[in-house]
Amino acid sequence: MDSEARHTWISLFLATLLALGLMAAAYQSTQGPRPSPDADPSPGFGWSWDFDYRRAVQEPALTTDSETNQQPGLYPGELILPIGKPIPVANLSIVYRGPAGAGKFRVDVIIPTLDPGYAYANELTRADQGRELTLYGQRFEVVAIGERVLRLRHLSP
Repeated sequence: MDSEARHTWISLFLATLLALGLMAAAYQSTQGPRPSPDADPSPGFGWSWDFDYRRAVQEPALTTDSETNQQPGLYPGELILPIGKPIPVANLSIVYRGPAGAGKFRVDVIIPTLDPGYAYANELTRADQGRELTLYGQRFEVVAIGERVLRLRHLSP
């Protein structure tokens, strides 16, 4: 009798495992594989798999408000000077020329009323960041000096 009871329990256990396996297979076949979510590595920063690298490395178009000479997205009086682009401020035109060797950076100032064809050269160092700078009667604060961009805050009225 012991052998028959044991055989019954083993048969019942195997039948239960077979039934569970068949139910799992039936569930999987009716539900199908789950679709993978669309790959978007960082939706918060605007990146996607079809990111346009050529457009991303181009310089952004810097436009200014003609009345206040204010560039979009900056504090009042703050200016961004990319290399080689003249930015008019008051009665001056300031052109950032970039690194001039040995930790120095060159800034040219053109005075259109005096001589529009001549640029007066000035040099800055990284130590000048945060300091006040006077360029031909106009006061500026040097916010940041970079290899390709100079940021100034115009302090004169």
